[in-house]
Formats: sequence, structure tokens, C-alpha cells
Amino acid sequence: MVVTDFLWVMVQITQNFLMGNFMENKNPKCNVEERIATLKFLHDQVWKGFSPRWFINYHLFHPEELIKPIKETNRPLGHKDRYGIEKNLWKYLPRFKYFDYRRSDRDEVEHDTRKIRNLILRKGYGIKRLNQTWKYKIPQMIFVHELGRYKLKYHTHLLLPEISKSLNSVNSVENLFSYIRNKVQCMSRWKKIEVIDLKEELKLNQRNDGDNTKFILGYLNKETHKNINSIDYKNSIFT
Repeated sequence: MVVTDFLWVMVQITQNFLMGNFMENKNPKCNVEERIATLKFLHDQVWKGFSPRWFINYHLFHPEELIKPIKETNRPLGHKDRYGIEKNLWKYLPRFKYFDYRRSDRDEVEHDTRKIRNLILRKGYGIKRLNQTWKYKIPQMIFVHELGRYKLKYHTHLLLPEISKSLNSVNSVENLFSYIRNKVQCMSRWKKIEVIDLKEELKLNQRNDGDNTKFILGYLNKETHKNINSIDYKNSIFT
């Protein structure tokens, strides 16, 4: 199993080298060791019973969403209409600096993630208090924060198990997260919340359940290296 993990990590690192995107740390040995350790930890969660059903991607709010294009002309049928942006952008500057910092700082992203996680537990699973383990069956979930290609702002991947009989379709889970978006101020107002049903993904790609889970865990581990681990250990709930 360790050999398989090592080969999988080496494939990912080779792809990053070819794309010119190997992160700041230039020591391949350190990156390999960290990735293998993280991947083994994630696989261990599956062996202990974590069975992810939903793979969810979402973005956090940034004030750049408030800067909307303004229509400057009114031609028939909108043909060749000209658009600009609001001239007085100074009023957005303090808020822009505040959120720009929060969206690029890992600790602040994890602070906002805690609010989202608690709403998922309360609305999705009916769990009001996470420490009442005798009263509720606490679901496992894994949050992963990545900076993406340009390394400017974090976005989040989330693995969730089955939720309930009423939340058993992509549309119903999207509605749950639309509700959560309206309850918190930290989620993007307009960027799409992507919900993937891993059972359907398994059928489409003709993978067995083990290979499908391994592929997803490897994907979540792709930005891990010695100085940065993408897994949110503060807010994830492990077995």
C-alpha cells in the first residue's frame, strides 16, 4: 500500500513540474514525505468507516463581487453596448483590504469555515451541539482549502457522507448550501456552489468504489507540501 501511495504522489509531483507549478518548496523529498503521510492519514479515515457521498466546492465572499459592470449605452437589442465600472471605487477600499487579507490568510479562512460547518451540522444533520456525542451520531467530514493556480485566494473542497433521505440528490444538497449561503456573510454571493454525487461519478467513470475514493483523496492532497497542508484539521471531523 505504501508503494502505491508513493507512486501516486510521484505522478502528481511530475505533473506539477511539467506545469511549472511545484509550489515554493523546492525540496522534492520533503514534499513526497508530507504528501504520503497525509494520503495515508486520509486513506486511514476511509478504512475506519468514512464513506463520502458528496464532493462540494465553494468560494468565500470577496468585495470584488460588489464591483459590477455599468451599462453606459442603450443600443437596440443591446448590440455593441458599452460597459464600464463605477468611477468612485474608493468607498470599497477599506472593505476590500479587510476581506482581501481574510481570503488569503489560512487562519481567517478556517475561522469562517467553522460557521459553515456548524450550519451544515445543524441544518443538514439536525445536530445542535457537536460535543453531545451521546445524543447524536456525528458525521465525518473533510474540509480542504486550496489557493489554486494563482495562489491569491483560498477556495474550499468538502467531502460529506450521506445526509438524510430528504437530501439525497444534487439539487437538494445545492438547496441546503443555498440556505447556508444566505445565513452567513462569508460565502460568495454569486459564485457557483458545485455539488458532485460521488455515486453517480463512480458510474460515469466506471470505477469501483475504492478507486473512486482514492482518486478523490489524491485530488484533495495535490497542494500539500512540507510548509502547507491543505487539510483543515480544525474543522474537519475525523473517525
